[in-house]
Amino acid sequence: MDNYADSYRRYLDGDDKGLVEIIGHYRYGLTLYIGGIVGDICLAEDIMQEVFVKLAVKKPKFGGKSSFKTWLYSVARNCAVDRLRQIARHKGAVDKSI
Repeated sequence: MDNYADSYRRYLDGDDKGLVEIIGHYRYGLTLYIGGIVGDICLAEDIMQEVFVKLAVKKPKFGGKSSFKTWLYSVARNCAVDRLRQIARHKGAVDKSI
């Protein structure tokens, strides 16, 4: 088990420093990963922030079946795909009204 899984557990137990450690370690790599998915670095930064807000507010469970990094990146991938779907739906709605 890596240290950041421990940091997340500490955060879930009420230690806000755990989340700060996770953000400090993963924010740049996560932004680049998401940028590769969405093709826009500004959008990737927004989604990266959304991922950390999701961790802070919804506090999804980390089961430990994979590494913490793999789990976090899958959360990020899901957020990126959801955002791309939202953009596509919005674009479709705008195109239909023209």
